Amino acid sequence: MFEPQLFDVLEQVVRSGCQKVAPLEDANLLPDSIYFSEQIPTGATPKETAALRQKWLAHCRAQLTDCNLVFLDPDNGLEPKHFGLGNKRVVNPSA
Repeated sequence: MFEPQLFDVLEQVVRSGCQKVAPLEDANLLPDSIYFSEQIPTGATPKETAALRQKWLAHCRAQLTDCNLVFLDPDNGLEPKHFGLGNKRVVNPSA
């Protein structure tokens, strides 16, 4: 079954260029859902970033532990080819 209201909100979010979870959460389209929109740490040294990401992952797991379904939306893919720990953006060397 299609959900026109959900589709409409998703379309508005995409057209707005917004890349945040907040508009979906604010629309309350999926009652009793849990959202985890804490950004993955970047910008520190690789060693510091690794430690911060371990803390981030632990917090994520704690928040989502009782969830039956998790939707993950990585902005840069699951394992981008040219990704370095601490990078804020993936750089495409062929661009």
